[in-house]
Amino acid sequence: LLYDRLFNCASQRVQKLAEASELGQHFTQVLGLLMRLRQLCCSADLLPGDLLSELRAGDGDPARVLDAAIAALGSEKVEGLLKNLAAAQE
Repeated sequence: LLYDRLFNCASQRVQKLAEASELGQHFTQVLGLLMRLRQLCCSADLLPGDLLSELRAGDGDPARVLDAAIAALGSEKVEGLLKNLAAAQE
């Protein structure tokens, strides 16, 4: 149930970004959402408390769920990981 909620919220966000041709500009958010989905597959305990609370509330506000997912990781960390990955491939 929690996975379905997060997946639906993430799918809506990605679809809106794609329709607005902004997917590339928000690439780090998409990667962060994928990571959260993967964590939830392994264990709900891997998710930050704020995100887990939003998912458990189940009030149908995808924006709050996604904001909690993105804020918990921070786009700076994702960007740093991408830079390290690019450097390792060179």
